[in-house]
Amino acid sequence: MRVLAICTLIGFFGLGMETFVTAIDVAWGKMMRGQPYTDLNGYSSLWYFPLYFSSPLLFEICRQLGLLNHSLLVRGTAYTLIIFAAEYIGTGITQKLVGRAPNEKIYRRSRWNINGRIKLSLAPAWFIAGLSLEYIFLQLVNL
Repeated sequence: MRVLAICTLIGFFGLGMETFVTAIDVAWGKMMRGQPYTDLNGYSSLWYFPLYFSSPLLFEICRQLGLLNHSLLVRGTAYTLIIFAAEYIGTGITQKLVGRAPNEKIYRRSRWNINGRIKLSLAPAWFIAGLSLEYIFLQLVNL
C-alpha cells in the first residue's frame, strides 16, 4: 500500500511539474521570437501519468545500482537520458494506441524535436525535474 501511495503522489507531482515546465518553455520560445506571452499556459496529458507513476520503481533501481552515490551532474544527466528514453518509448506506444502522441503537435513545431516524441530543448528542465523527483522519492521512502 505504501508503494502505491508513493507512486501515486509522484505521478501527480510529475504531471504538475510538466505543466509548469512547458509553460516556461512556451513563454521562453515566444520571448525569444519577440512575441508577447503573458498567459503562461502549460500542458501535459494523462497519458504521461503511467510514466511518472512508475518513476519511483526506477529510482529504487538507481538506488540499488549505486547511482545515488554519484555527483548531481552524473545523476541529473542520467535522469535526463532516462526521461527522454521513457518519453520516446511511451509516446510511441501512445501513437500506436490512439494515433498520435500527446504533445506531438506542439513538439513538431520545435526544430529540436525527434519524431514529435521528445523535445531536446527541454533537457535542462528534465535535468532539474529528475533531481527533484529523486529528492521527493527519497523523502517519501525515508518517512
